[in-house]
Amino acid sequence: MGNNPPSTTAAGISPNPAVATATSATSATTSWRSRFSLNLKKSEGGTACRSTALDYYDFVLTGDNLRMTSDAGTRTEAVVQPDGSVDHTFTSTMTGTQLHITGNVRTKNFLITNVVGCTFESVGQ
Repeated sequence: MGNNPPSTTAAGISPNPAVATATSATSATTSWRSRFSLNLKKSEGGTACRSTALDYYDFVLTGDNLRMTSDAGTRTEAVVQPDGSVDHTFTSTMTGTQLHITGNVRTKNFLITNVVGCTFESVGQ
């Protein structure tokens, strides 16, 4: 018995709050910028895709959360699967149209498709 404080190691609780905080803050943050270009070969929208433009997106990956922000101001967040894949639908704040992004954070290769069927491919920074 004595003067020992009660144990808090049960149920995964660390006896030292600083240790618990450090453990939960170990997710590294990675960021990059990608330019997207229309890929007519992958697009189903045909001539409707000619005047549609999509520029740059900034990506910030923290743990399994991917935050994406376009130069036009569209912001969205997606959950990253354990294999690095992303499959997410969001709405453009500039045009109000629905966009769908698929790809992988490990390769940084992404496709964005709009409702018309135009497909934009990440082509680097």
